[in-house]
Amino acid sequence: LDRRLGGRLVGLSINVNPHASSYVFGDVTRRIRGSARFAPPLPRRWPGEGLRLEVPATGFFQVNVSQIPPLAERIGAHLDEAGDGPWFDLYCGVGTWGIVASHVRGTPPSELVGIEENPRAVDCAASNARTAGLARRARSLAGRTEDLVVAEADKTPPVGVVLNPGRPGCPPGVPAALRRTRPRPGAH
Repeated sequence: LDRRLGGRLVGLSINVNPHASSYVFGDVTRRIRGSARFAPPLPRRWPGEGLRLEVPATGFFQVNVSQIPPLAERIGAHLDEAGDGPWFDLYCGVGTWGIVASHVRGTPPSELVGIEENPRAVDCAASNARTAGLARRARSLAGRTEDLVVAEADKTPPVGVVLNPGRPGCPPGVPAALRRTRPRPGAH
């Protein structure tokens, strides 16, 4: 329910995961009614005010939205120290951290590469980047981080990396892949 819309139902979907795993969602989602996406309310009075992000029914989003501004400001400040160049947003979901850090920082990265395994979230990340004015600078890739990060870094090493893995954490291959990316000097 969206309180901003008077408590009206935005959409209703059902997803069943028959497998025992740390991943919450199963492979099939059935939209029952309304939209298969929702736009969570973001905080007011912060540098990212006015930003709109969409999340698929089976997507993850920061539940405690009051934490988005301070985290985004810290991420943006850290990436500011990295200098100009591409950023990688790994396990990007709908692109939240790379997009809001770009917005808070004021100067977007030369390229924002989001990598996420959930294809519905990747579609939202691409849409969210366009909405945030990053269409020409952002690419959202569907696939496993450990499979894509080295190939992407071989094209252009990142100056900054946002790493926000799921509940089970990073598979051992991800830190190893990041070490092999040969980030530019001064990367954070």
